[in-house]
Amino acid sequence: MSNWKVYSEGLIQDSADHETVVNNIQKLFKINRERALQLVSNSRKLIKVCSSESEANKYLAAADKIGFVASIDAPPSSKEGLSLASVEAQDNPSNDVGTNTTSNHSINLKPNRMQCPKCDKEQEKKSTCTFCGIFIDKYIPQQPVNIDDSHGANINPTDPLDIILNNKLISIVLLLISFFIATHYLASPTADEIGSTPMARANIASLEHALQLPSIKKEELRQLLASGNFSALEKRLGHMIENMNTDIQWEYPLMNTLYAISSENGIRNSYLNSWVSSTNSALSYLARAYFNHNEGWRARGSESAVKTSKEQMKNLSTYHTRAMKDFQHAKSKNKYLLPIYTGLISIARSQSSIDVLSTLNEATELFPAGYSFRNQYGKYILPQWFGSDAMLDAFSDKVEPYIDLNPRLSNILGLKDAEKGRKAFARENDSRCIRMHNNALSYGITALSLYRRSYCLMMDGQYESAIIDANLSLKIEHHKHVIQVKQYSEHKIR
Repeated sequence: MSNWKVYSEGLIQDSADHETVVNNIQKLFKINRERALQLVSNSRKLIKVCSSESEANKYLAAADKIGFVASIDAPPSSKEGLSLASVEAQDNPSNDVGTNTTSNHSINLKPNRMQCPKCDKEQEKKSTCTFCGIFIDKYIPQQPVNIDDSHGANINPTDPLDIILNNKLISIVLLLISFFIATHYLASPTADEIGSTPMARANIASLEHALQLPSIKKEELRQLLASGNFSALEKRLGHMIENMNTDIQWEYPLMNTLYAISSENGIRNSYLNSWVSSTNSALSYLARAYFNHNEGWRARGSESAVKTSKEQMKNLSTYHTRAMKDFQHAKSKNKYLLPIYTGLISIARSQSSIDVLSTLNEATELFPAGYSFRNQYGKYILPQWFGSDAMLDAFSDKVEPYIDLNPRLSNILGLKDAEKGRKAFARENDSRCIRMHNNALSYGITALSLYRRSYCLMMDGQYESAIIDANLSLKIEHHKHVIQVKQYSEHKIR
């Protein structure tokens, strides 16, 4: 009997209400609230082992209907039946899996294959043979070129004209072979090893440290806000901010907590209004500012500008106008809150009244090692927004002297290549996407660059490398599209 396993990915859908989803899970699976919460707690959990694909699909459809993200692990015998219609990459300006385009890539179910010119073994297209180990591009040109003239005129090797013609034919064949190698092998680059440069290794070490620091989990954050336990919340946030004075990597859990203040995590604007009314503190204004910041980007959506409606743009502006007022209130009470500057630079893409450069300079003076506000400024000056490649180069030069203070800043140096990789990704130019993200990842890693390179590696049939990138991306941020890439690649190599 085949076992089709249905898993919860621990996530609710973007448009779903957290409380409604939890209640529906309780009803659907006839479980208590505690167990229902476990299914949306940002970790993968087995829901059901089914005896058929159709049964598993019923559970998948039910999960989709009530608003949480589920997936299927097919048995090994069924791996060829797996298909993935499309994968979308959302660039959310709030984090590393964030600009505003959505790319649809149809996956070709016939992988790129080749036959080794030496041992004749069929295999996935690579630069070396999996079976005999030869380097394909070095081996092919060394092979003798046999010109079969049995069906043509007899060539007399002693005739000078025939010798010239024969040599020309050999040259043409060699030229064709060289062209074949260039188009079929050199055009399909492999993934550079993660951490292959000293700068990248320092960047990864800093990120690994940051990932170990405790943030406030989404469910706990919602409960503290809903119950009005604002003193406990301010204590936790204050602890992170204080720790940043001695360890800048505390910026990571602090920003993750603020980015989680949104309606998609069951948080209501009324909770933030109560916090402001109760305490009138800088942190309460900061939190409400991030609620409106996050809601604004969600209201806009992830499509390109030409595919975004006037209503969406109006909602973006409305939310960000509210956010700007609260950021300014928070700053008037305590200008030593780094997230204020990150938020202001982020919403400057919809609020033209914000002096972005002055905000950046002020933040840099107060927080020389800060990453998040520089990352937002880097996105602000991307060519697709308000900048250019020249501006990115100039900004990278200014950031470089600060990298010793915070190795995560090296990601800024890779922004230009990452943007080129994004464009290649959107145009389904998988080879260029891989090359550009190789360059970007040589400076440091982000979940988004890893996801895009993983996807393009999968499209190129390099499934093992795609899985490595997907796993690393998921360690940084849990995202359903990365899970899809990983699952598809795993099924293709079983």
